[in-house]
Amino acid sequence: MGASCIVCGNSRLVPRHDYIGCLDCGHEALSADTGQTYIVNDPLESDAPDRVTALDRFKNAILQRWMQGSGILVDFGSASGRFLHQNRRFFDNLIGVEVTAEVAEFSRHALGLDVRATVDALPAGIDVVTCWHSLEHLPREVLPTVVNGISGRLGDYGRVIISVPNAGSLQYRIFGRKYAFYDVPNHHHQFSMRSLDLVMASAGLARQALARSWVYNLFGWVQGTINVVGGGHNYLYYRLKRRSGQDRPLLTSAHLALLPLVALPALAFAGVEAGCAQRQGVITACYARNRS
Repeated sequence: MGASCIVCGNSRLVPRHDYIGCLDCGHEALSADTGQTYIVNDPLESDAPDRVTALDRFKNAILQRWMQGSGILVDFGSASGRFLHQNRRFFDNLIGVEVTAEVAEFSRHALGLDVRATVDALPAGIDVVTCWHSLEHLPREVLPTVVNGISGRLGDYGRVIISVPNAGSLQYRIFGRKYAFYDVPNHHHQFSMRSLDLVMASAGLARQALARSWVYNLFGWVQGTINVVGGGHNYLYYRLKRRSGQDRPLLTSAHLALLPLVALPALAFAGVEAGCAQRQGVITACYARNRS
């Protein structure tokens, strides 16, 4: 990682599990950065994008709350294209940016979406850019290039909506490596609220609003508790969502049995967490050009 924080330049760094953390801004960067990874995180089925989940409803509502203009919507890390597909009636032009070839091809051919490989291929005058759990996947040398590229292509009143795991969260403090959003080596970064603000400020963007990430937070408490009690980090999630990992029927049964038992306590903790948005398990924030 070097002798200083990649975000704030502070030299007071400490090891934190698989990351190196900054004592000033709270940012964590993967200590063994092995380069870009590629993930299939959505079912590639023709009818899947039309099935609206609780997470989809959350994302769609956040977009409606913070969007400015209806010209161009860009989803950075667009995966199967379901978010763009579900919001296509609100925008004149939809563009995805995706590096995993399999999902990019699905969204192009099954959904007819315009999907590009880099931010360099994006037009100017973008109204909204969404980054749903994508910035943490960028290798450290790529992160500033992407953020600056996005900022430089925003329209005058363009918005950037970002959702990332929170290294400053109560969940991470309690669960550590069993934190539901702990995903090594896929997550190259774990942002704090301060480090995310600094990264965006370096590209001329300032935070306009902060949301309560209720769906992510509830999932985080449920999955984190199951990780502690049942073992197998995010086992059921990876099996169902990513179709990855070895099938272990006994572990599947155990995790399914634990779900109703941990749901109510998780809901209570998520409610407490909602009272302090900067300490919630996942940060969801809106940024725009700094006009001060």
